[in-house]
Amino acid sequence: MSLTTIAQFLYDIGFYDVILPFLFIFTIVFAVLQKSTAFGTYEGGVPKKNINALVAFVVGFLFVASISRVAAFESIAQRISLALVAMVMVSLVLGAFGQHLDVGKSKAYWIVVLIIVVAIFVSSLGFSDYISGRSVLEVLLTPWLVMIFFFLLVVWFIVRDTGTNKPKETTKKKVSSSSKKSESPVLPQAPEGFDYKLVDEGVPPKK
Repeated sequence: MSLTTIAQFLYDIGFYDVILPFLFIFTIVFAVLQKSTAFGTYEGGVPKKNINALVAFVVGFLFVASISRVAAFESIAQRISLALVAMVMVSLVLGAFGQHLDVGKSKAYWIVVLIIVVAIFVSSLGFSDYISGRSVLEVLLTPWLVMIFFFLLVVWFIVRDTGTNKPKETTKKKVSSSSKKSESPVLPQAPEGFDYKLVDEGVPPKK
C-alpha cells in the first residue's frame, strides 16, 4: 500500500474534512477557556478542565456540522500552508546570501504577515465579493464584522494579564528579615558591675 493510497483513504473517511477541523477548533477553544478560567477554578487556582473540555468538544462538533464552514477552513488551511512555505523559502534564500532576518524585532515583517493572513481570510470566506463596490465605513459597520470585533475584544479582556497575581516583594523582605533576626546568636549577659572599658584598656576584671 503506497502513501498516496493511504492519503486517499484518509480523505475518503473524512479525516481532512471532519477530524482535523474538529481537533483544531477543540484545541483553540480549550486553550482559551483554560487561560481565561471563564467557568471558574478549583481550590488552588486550578482551572476546571472537565467543563472546559466538554464546552470545547461541543463547539468543535457544532463547527464541523456546517459544511460551508468546513470548506472555508480547508481553503484557509491550504493557503496559510502555502504562505508558510513561501516564508520559509524566503528565509532560506536570504540565509544563503548571508542575510539574517530577525523576525522577532521586525515590525514590517509582522505587518506583512498580518496583511497576508487577512487577505487569505477575506478571499477564502467569500468576503471579497461582498466588499467590492462598498465604502470602508459600510464594510466596517456590517453586523457580522462588528460581532467579530466585539468577540475578540471580550476574549482579549478575559485573557489579558492584569498582574494582580504577582507576589508582593514587601512580604518576602519582611519574612527574610524576621528569619535573620531569629537566626542571630544570643550572647550571654555580663555579671553586675562588669565594666567593659577596663577590659578594653587591658585591666583584668575584679573577681
